[in-house]
Amino acid sequence: AHEKYQIGGMLEDADRVFKSFFTEQPPEDWTIVLLTTAMVAYVLIFIAVVILCCILKWKFKIADVKQQK
Repeated sequence: AHEKYQIGGMLEDADRVFKSFFTEQPPEDWTIVLLTTAMVAYVLIFIAVVILCCILKWKFKIADVKQQK
């Protein structure tokens, strides 16, 4: 539940940032923009690492199956 709340807050911040870009109004606080950007980058990197690990495990499983035959 706490993580969902954090992600929801991040999405709200990102939404605020996008609105500020599209309406060409400076955001209230640049630290919020930097934090949001950092969090989004962190989440994307985390997802990429998880996908990479899954792909590597999958490849190793296929290699194991081929060796057993």
